[in-house]
Amino acid sequence: MYRFSKAINNISKFYLGDEGVIYQKNDGNLLLNDLILGNFIQQIEITVFNNIYINDWDGNFSIYNNKGNLVEKGIDQAFYYVSKYYIGKQYIENNNIYESLIDKNNQLVFRVRFEKFNSENTLSKNNYFLLNKNRDIVCLNLKNEKENWIFHISQMSQQETEVYKILGIFENELIVILNDSSILRIDIETGELKERFQMTLFSISENKIVAQYNFIQFHEDRLIYYRFGQYAEYDLKLNKITYEFDIKEALEKEKLQDNVHSYIKEGNLLYFYISGFGSFSLPFIVVLDINTKEIVWKHILDNPNVFYKDFQKSEIALYLLDSENTLHIFEKNE
Repeated sequence: MYRFSKAINNISKFYLGDEGVIYQKNDGNLLLNDLILGNFIQQIEITVFNNIYINDWDGNFSIYNNKGNLVEKGIDQAFYYVSKYYIGKQYIENNNIYESLIDKNNQLVFRVRFEKFNSENTLSKNNYFLLNKNRDIVCLNLKNEKENWIFHISQMSQQETEVYKILGIFENELIVILNDSSILRIDIETGELKERFQMTLFSISENKIVAQYNFIQFHEDRLIYYRFGQYAEYDLKLNKITYEFDIKEALEKEKLQDNVHSYIKEGNLLYFYISGFGSFSLPFIVVLDINTKEIVWKHILDNPNVFYKDFQKSEIALYLLDSENTLHIFEKNE
């Protein structure tokens, strides 16, 4: 399936974009393929949209186009991914904090005075969903730029329950997962809680488990869970798990069970990696066929002194960054 292509040293961070791979080197230089965009000593976050948006932790920002030319730089603006159609921008004006949306033509299409907690968000046709500074879910109307409703997470439990991730929209419901592994289905028009449940695997056996919140993903009309060889699909239309399996024991024999939560599902293939950190395994990248429950490709990094810390996938290659800041690239066989 894949073959080792090359290893690039001294890479502290990388991002995949339409124009290629963006690397940050150990010396702070940021490169688009082989073109140096600039030098950033501070910790930075990058958002790739129609341009390359860079924020550092001191509030500075820089914007480069896909040819590597500097478009704009300044302070007190932060950019974050919203969807393939919009990028979010938070900025300060007259000592007030604003949230806005910018489209592919670089046009401002939405703006509201609002202070958010983090970059968790999702969009429906008419509404924009965010977490406010109190960590409650807020629904903002995209047309009149006003608040439709607030869903108060703090009132749901006496425990310190918080939103882990806004997974997305299914039909007329906002799907949200909490850090206690509860899943919420909220009516997007009214803010009414329609259901609160947990995804329970193998419920008719002695080995039933509750899906851990940070291993749950949202794909089209279902929730996907994979952790330590245990896989399940929860159909949101049928309100039940429709497919599940447990190959933990088989994977343990090959030391392939201790996967990191950032797996990737494409069709019947599941891509995951074993970091090698704090486990009994060396670093691995693995491709699992969820239909046959068989491993169709794997690669081991035969170095007990490092671990994988990031994994990303493009259409043609797999990218894994290790703890010594070496980026390992595996290209797809033709």
